[in-house]
Amino acid sequence: MRGRMPGGGPPRKSQFSSGNNEAAAYMARQKQEGSSHGMMGTILPVYAVGIFIYFGYVIYKIFLKDKHKG
Repeated sequence: MRGRMPGGGPPRKSQFSSGNNEAAAYMARQKQEGSSHGMMGTILPVYAVGIFIYFGYVIYKIFLKDKHKG
């Protein structure tokens, strides 16, 4: 029989069935609170990528400059 333990006891309830509504409400609140910071969440990663590219460019120029002088 499905859902029964080997000992023949009653079927077990899912561990998520009792708190499922609370978890969904909590996740919805977090999404709503996080949506007000949408622009910063978009701009900051782009800014970080730009800094990383600039840093790579500076390192490239330093090493290229040393090769031409040698």
